[in-house]
Amino acid sequence: MPQLEDSFLHKGRRRAMCARLAERGITDPAVLAAMEKVPRHWFVDPTVEEHAYDDQALPIGCAQTISQPSTVAFQTQLLELKRGMKVLEIGTGSGYQTAVLCTLGARVFTIERQKALFDSTKQLLYDLHYHARCFLGDGYKGTPRWTTPPLTASSSPAVPPMCPPLSWNSSSLVASWSYRSATTIRKCCASSSPATTAKNLLWRPTATAALYPC
Repeated sequence: MPQLEDSFLHKGRRRAMCARLAERGITDPAVLAAMEKVPRHWFVDPTVEEHAYDDQALPIGCAQTISQPSTVAFQTQLLELKRGMKVLEIGTGSGYQTAVLCTLGARVFTIERQKALFDSTKQLLYDLHYHARCFLGDGYKGTPRWTTPPLTASSSPAVPPMCPPLSWNSSSLVASWSYRSATTIRKCCASSSPATTAKNLLWRPTATAALYPC
């Protein structure tokens, strides 16, 4: 693996990025600390590295993008993560969101359907010692290796018409839809019937991001 640089300039730009995120409503200190720690420029193409800490999405190949920092921060804050929580990330992409979740102590299971992205990102995450479980496949189908429903996060703006098939235990489930102008958070207790909860957890086609149980 080539040596990746994280200079004082990079760190300074990261601090400035996090200050802007705080001004925009990111209040969770753990999320801000994680985003200040993870070098976003490691996850973008060198040709656009100068824009790594701007609040904009950037191309990463396979007609995909790395989400803008405010989107990553907003989605992550909504999860209200505690160390050791399971997170299913649908759309590994560049691996940046994965790295932020790992830095927060989450047990990350991430699925990518683009093989070229999957291969390169899985290797990058391994080289950087982010211990996520990486899967190649269709995130809508989830992964059969779970027996409990983790909290899940979709980092892709392309959302299906409804959530994947659900499994159940005594855990609380959280569903959230992030819109361009507002966010609705709905908490569903495990005591709810599967039929009722599944109805409540329908994807909204207009959503730009989503957090949902699988």
